Order: sequence, then structure tokens, then C-alpha cells
Amino acid sequence: MSSSLVETVYISNKYCVENACKACGGVIRHEAECLMVNPLLQYAVEIVEDAGNLWIGDIILLNGLGVIWKNNCRTCKDTSK
Repeated sequence: MSSSLVETVYISNKYCVENACKACGGVIRHEAECLMVNPLLQYAVEIVEDAGNLWIGDIILLNGLGVIWKNNCRTCKDTSK
């Protein structure tokens, strides 16, 4: 293969590692479980970062399952004081 043909192929290739998604590593398309395209995963990350982002239905469900709330939950009172 001539060097000019190799350079042309490399230059025209728009798929490269530098353009890969930072969350899933997808080069051509995102993975199904990619944070960038899956709204349920985005919600899960938001509630892990800040429990105040929980929907009221999820709060009721988690309380029913016996979740113990800590100080960082805006929707629940801290009873340890």
C-alpha cells in the first residue's frame, strides 16, 4: 500500500478512540447501558449524588423497604439530634 493511500484512509476515518464516548467507550454508537442515552441510569446517578432528587414515589417505596435515611437527604428529617 502506498504511503499516500494510507494517509488518505487515516484522514477519512472519522471513527477514532479520541472521539469515543467517555461513559461507555462507544466509537460508532452508544451502548444500551450508556449513561448518556439511558434516562433511568441518569436518574440513578442523580439520586446517588443527591438523595434530594428522589421522586416521592421512590421515597415511599424505599421507606417501605426499610431504607435508613442519613443527614444528606433533604426530604427527611435528621432524628439523631
